Amino acid sequence: MSDSLWSGYQALITNGAKEDLEVCARADRYAAALLAAFIREVSTDRGLLECMIDEGFSDDRVDSIARVRSLQVKRINAYRAKLISIRNWRLIFIVDRPSVRIGLFAVMPRADDYENNRSLWDRIEREFDDCGFTRY
Repeated sequence: MSDSLWSGYQALITNGAKEDLEVCARADRYAAALLAAFIREVSTDRGLLECMIDEGFSDDRVDSIARVRSLQVKRINAYRAKLISIRNWRLIFIVDRPSVRIGLFAVMPRADDYENNRSLWDRIEREFDDCGFTRY
């Protein structure tokens, strides 16, 4: 992917993702601190931000990026990020190419069955619409 195509992407973090991070902090302060540092880096590094929506990407920090199928079927371009040093938490990113934005919409415990979590998907869809993201 060319830098010119991606260099203008704006990062955003939804209120739901911020609340999830607070839940994480209550459960595991160390993981929350690592996640917060990673999220800060992603929000300022456009190259790393692009990688959060690159299915199959991995490096020395990111174990894998995969599509979130249960949101993809709703025409929401969502991806799940697994991090190497924070094994018990997952990040859900959504890209809106027409508005040139990538958002962090959720921070989920690994143990949760997020593909079948109806209340989570309802929250994500509500924030997706509130942010004015476009279904593809």
